Amino acid sequence: MSLAYLRFYREIAIEIATAIFRYDIQHRLEKVLKELKIFIWTVP
Repeated sequence: MSLAYLRFYREIAIEIATAIFRYDIQHRLEKVLKELKIFIWTVP
């Protein structure tokens, strides 16, 4: 394995990791917002 290949795979790994991380955060935020909406509606 040459260094160029390793760098290339590292870049791809970082891209995939950030994509998964962003998706996870977005998913959690949506979940929290839904729960907040329910909470606001149920508690006057």
